[in-house]
Order: sequence, then C-alpha cells, then structure tokens
Amino acid sequence: MRESVNHAKLKGSGIAILILISFAFVFSVFIWKINDNGTRRVVLFESKANPSELSYEVRFLRNSLTGDDIKQYVDEILLGPISPQARLLFPLGTNVRSCFVSGKVLYLDLSEEALQITSGEASNTVFALKILKKNLFTNFKNIDIINLFIMGKKVEA
Repeated sequence: MRESVNHAKLKGSGIAILILISFAFVFSVFIWKINDNGTRRVVLFESKANPSELSYEVRFLRNSLTGDDIKQYVDEILLGPISPQARLLFPLGTNVRSCFVSGKVLYLDLSEEALQITSGEASNTVFALKILKKNLFTNFKNIDIINLFIMGKKVEA
C-alpha cells in the first residue's frame, strides 16, 4: 500500500515538472516572438582612406509594420556611416521624396541635396548611386530593377 502511495506521488510530481517545463517553453517562445522585430541589414559606404574600397557596417533595423522597410533602410544610409573611416554617400540633408515598389521594380526619388556634393564630404553622385543600388540589391532580394530619380528626374548609375 505504501509503495503505491509513493509511486503516485512520484508520478504526480513528474507530471507537475513536465507541465512546468512546457509552460516555460511556451512562455520563452512568446517572449522571443515579441522581441524579435528586427532585421540585420548590411550597409556599404565608400572608404575615406581608399576611395576605390568599400567599408561595411551592420545595422539592425526594426521590421516595419507598414511595409516601409526599403524606405527605412534608405533613410539609414542617408544618415551616414557610424565609422569615421567611411564617407557619406550623399550630403547631409538628402532625404527620400518617394519610395515604392511595383512588382519587382523599386522607384526611389531623392531630394536635390543628393546633387550638392562638396569635395571630401561625400562620394560623387554617380558612385554614390552605384553603391546605393548595390546596397539595395544585396539587402532586398525581391527587387530586380531599381529606378532612381533626383527631384523627379531619372538618373542612371
């Protein structure tokens, strides 16, 4: 009789431990899903020391609830590099006038500040546009064609 009571206690405590572990697992997955709202993106910039080389930085950006991931990424590029060894792609003040995707084609329009390059401050416009395209193709595999505009006028890079 005594053995069956001990056996029942062990069985009951085993079930309690199993329930506790299951609850901890479900709770962990829930917390992970809540906090996992970022995406790793690589950003390339021109090197100050050797303009023919590119330096890169890794940025963790929040996933956009409105689907503005590309605009958010371009805004991050326009803020410039964190590293002092890298050069701005576009002059400070450059911003995104419009950005949208139609099918697999990205249409990106930058402000006129993108053309106002002073020596040493930022990359030249053509090189900056090429690096911008490389950044976008690297980080957004759903884009096949990028149409770039500055103040509504198409530019080639």
